[in-house]
Amino acid sequence: EAVDKFLLVKAGILEMATGTGKTKTSLEILKRLVDEKKINSCIISTSGNTLLDQWYSELINFINNNKEISKNLKKIFRHYDKYKDSERYISNPENSILIISRDNLQKYLNFVKDEYKKNVLIIHDEVHGFGSPANINHLKGSHKNFIYKLGMSATPEREYGEDGNEFIISEIGKTFYKFPLDKAIQKEVLCKMDYSTQDYYLSDEENNEIKSIIKSHHAKKAAGEKVSEEDLAIRVSKVRKNAESKISKFSEYIQKNPNSIKNTIVFVYSKERGRQISQILDGKVKYSEFFDGDVNDRLLEFAQGKLNCLITCHRLSQGIDIQGLKNVFLIASDRSKLETIQRIGRCLRKNPKDPDKKAMVVDFVDSGYDADKIRSEWLTNLSEIN
Repeated sequence: EAVDKFLLVKAGILEMATGTGKTKTSLEILKRLVDEKKINSCIISTSGNTLLDQWYSELINFINNNKEISKNLKKIFRHYDKYKDSERYISNPENSILIISRDNLQKYLNFVKDEYKKNVLIIHDEVHGFGSPANINHLKGSHKNFIYKLGMSATPEREYGEDGNEFIISEIGKTFYKFPLDKAIQKEVLCKMDYSTQDYYLSDEENNEIKSIIKSHHAKKAAGEKVSEEDLAIRVSKVRKNAESKISKFSEYIQKNPNSIKNTIVFVYSKERGRQISQILDGKVKYSEFFDGDVNDRLLEFAQGKLNCLITCHRLSQGIDIQGLKNVFLIASDRSKLETIQRIGRCLRKNPKDPDKKAMVVDFVDSGYDADKIRSEWLTNLSEIN
């Protein structure tokens, strides 16, 4: 359905829940366009070296398993991390694919000649991150000569507000197909989930910090300074995400449920909290921390089952395919659904080696805090889908 709709509209956003096959769908679109001689080249852009490497592996397998594609798309160039091949692609894009990081796209996309663009499919994975102020400044109008433009995301809710939203629509197009999380669970494309909440509380020090943030906000507002209610909410949220009591609550939970830390990712807000989780897990399971600057080998070891538990933060929220993952601890959660969907989507993927797999999401909640309450109600509803 999604492929057929894209071939009709030619440009727009594919909104499919994590684990339901966005990448495979995009590759089928690529195949159909090549078979019908509508295009002879493709540019794929997203953020994060792990996800870009995953795209490269998917493309290698796809081309090796499709003889007709291999005749028409003979070269794959990469421009991210240690790879610097974009100029080779730009000099002759025909019969080639370029995988390029989003920050490098700003530098090189404008150098692709306009006469080539009509023969290129451009794919923006995790498109919700495309509408950044930097992209708006550097890439505005750069997509107008592309006929075929595909944005992909489980959560097209934008990270950069209405300006970013308008930019994405103007450059790529509107959403043309939806297959949301609840429908994916109902149709058994994703596995079912259990949901458990653990109550946390704020210390006197944390409550005083929030009062101080609110007092400062209102004082600036009364003085005529331009202040943002959104900024106030973010600053309060950071204190809550990092609440000290969540660590002791986590320790209590795993003492009662020791199997819950096998095939598990623990999402924390800060490295400091991550280190405290590590101390709790010492001697209990094989685990590793995975933060900015850590080597990707740790993620690979976890995906291969060599580690029982991974402790991480935002960088694992999107795009990573680990079928063996069963349990997710949301020690820190974002106010918006965007990050939560990405995080729980990691454990909802089907696993052919475990056909009876049922995911478990353990969420740390203050029922008196609106953002926690709204998230908890939504996740409870997902867990009740049959």
